[in-house]
Amino acid sequence: MRFARLLLVVAVVFVTACAPSAQRLDLHETCALELSAPAVVQQHWLNQSATWRLRQSALLELRGQKIALEGFMVLDLGAQRLQMVAMNEMGVVFFELIVTPEGQQLRRALPQLQQQRGLAEGIGTSLRRIYLKPQPQTSDPAQMRSTNLRLWRLLADGGLSFVFDCEGRLREVSQSSEAQVGRLSMRIIN
Repeated sequence: MRFARLLLVVAVVFVTACAPSAQRLDLHETCALELSAPAVVQQHWLNQSATWRLRQSALLELRGQKIALEGFMVLDLGAQRLQMVAMNEMGVVFFELIVTPEGQQLRRALPQLQQQRGLAEGIGTSLRRIYLKPQPQTSDPAQMRSTNLRLWRLLADGGLSFVFDCEGRLREVSQSSEAQVGRLSMRIIN
């Protein structure tokens, strides 16, 4: 009986120790230290020269149909290039796309998707905005707030801003343009 109890206690401790801890997503009320633009830009993960392998889930809406996709991407930050393969849950490849800061190349796609004008450009533009450009720079003017650091840049037809939390992680990218109505904003939750 004692052995069974001891075994149960050891099993509970083992399972509890191996369980992942939940990451907090809330931002601190106030930053303890003031952040500097060069420090957050230098530590920003997209400004490194590493190669990342990422898995994404997306919902593609095409002619009123919603198609769930799984995307597998190799993001080579040193070469400023990403390659994405999108497939369904059965492993059928919908498309393979290579994206650089200058453009995109559709390597292969289902015939139905090849007929869709602007599909590669639309996906390439979205991936480029998220992963390749624009990126925060050390020369961007900075404004330290109580809960975050905001970097901004004026563009020829609008503006661009980056918001970092108290730990220096990028939380939001916003871009406004006179040519486009409204603004593009991306919030990052990790």
